[in-house]
Amino acid sequence: MIRKISLAAAAVLIAGAASAADLPSRKAPEAYAPVAMGFSWAGVYVGADVGYAWGRDVGGLNPAVGFGAPSGWRTKNDGVTGGLYAGYNRQYGALVAGIEIDAQLSGAKGSQINNLGYDIRTKSEWTGAGRVRLGYAFDRALLYVAGGVAVADQTASFAFTGAAPFGRNNAVRVGWTLGAGVDYAFTNNIIGRLEYRYADYGVRTVVDTANNYRDRSRDTSQTVLLGLAYKFGGPSAIVAKY
Repeated sequence: MIRKISLAAAAVLIAGAASAADLPSRKAPEAYAPVAMGFSWAGVYVGADVGYAWGRDVGGLNPAVGFGAPSGWRTKNDGVTGGLYAGYNRQYGALVAGIEIDAQLSGAKGSQINNLGYDIRTKSEWTGAGRVRLGYAFDRALLYVAGGVAVADQTASFAFTGAAPFGRNNAVRVGWTLGAGVDYAFTNNIIGRLEYRYADYGVRTVVDTANNYRDRSRDTSQTVLLGLAYKFGGPSAIVAKY
C-alpha cells in the first residue's frame, strides 16, 4: 500500500512540474537597441592642404668635353606649398591601413653664386606622391606613418653672374618619400591633419654638349602641411542588449 501511495505522489509531482513548464514566463523580453561604436576611419576621403617646404639641391658643374675646374653648387629651396589629396582606409580594430595620393603646387626656389662666379637658380613648381599609410587610432585621433613614391618638377638654370643663362635643366624627378602625422575627426565627416614628410628625388646627370657642361645633382625636400578633409559615410553602429 505504501509503495502505491509513493508512486502516486511521484506521478502528481511530475505532472505539476510539466504543467508549470507550460505556463508563460513572467520575465520581460530582452530589448535591443543600436549602440554607437567608436569613430570609424574606414572609407573614402578627399581634402586640401597648405604648408611650407624647404630643401636642398646639391650639384657639380663640369665641362662635358675637355678639362676645366670643377664647380660645385648648393642651393636651399624654400617656399609655400599647397594642393589636394585623396585616399581610402580600412580599419582592423585600432589599426588603420590605407592608400593616398596627392598633388601640390610649390613655390620653393633658391639661388647661389658659387666659387667660380656661376649664378645657379633652382625651383620646383609642383610635387606629387602615391603613398601607403599605416596608423593606430585612439577613437577620433589617428597617428600614422606614410611612405611611397614621390615625383617633382625640378628646374636648375646656370649663368655667369649678370648674364643670361647658358644652360637650363628641367625634368620630372622620381624618388621616394616618408613621413608621419596625425589626423583628428572634428565631426563624423570633417577631419583635420598635421603632417611632416621627407622626400628624396635621387641623383640625376645631365650632359649638354652644345654648351659644354655636365651637371650631376641631387634634390631633397622637407614639408610640413596642415590639411582639412571630408570623409564620406557616417558613423557605424552595433546591436546590443540593454
